[in-house]
Amino acid sequence: MDSQEIKELQQEVMEELGISMEELQDIIDKELEKFECVKQRKQQLEELEKCVKQKEEEVARVDRLFDDATRWAQLESRRRGGGLAESDVSSAARFPSEQTDAVVLHQFVSVWLLRDN
Repeated sequence: MDSQEIKELQQEVMEELGISMEELQDIIDKELEKFECVKQRKQQLEELEKCVKQKEEEVARVDRLFDDATRWAQLESRRRGGGLAESDVSSAARFPSEQTDAVVLHQFVSVWLLRDN
């Protein structure tokens, strides 16, 4: 529907029912909320949105861990090559931020380094 058709439909609703499209939409929404299946579907959508948000947060956390692991691996590679500077040590101390992440990161880097050998 283009904007002209929408305006015509709104005008017809006003003439036939004596209410605006917004009022009609509110009435329809209120009636739909009375149906149990609509309530259930709404609840399912809210749960799905919550799950998607959690997954996005997990992906962001894994991305941070991967970035940290990459930096650690680069630092370890420089250290093995004798090129570890004091600035490298101080930058390494800035991450990871959580103790549990440090354990996961250490394990990841250890596996990564063993892979290169």
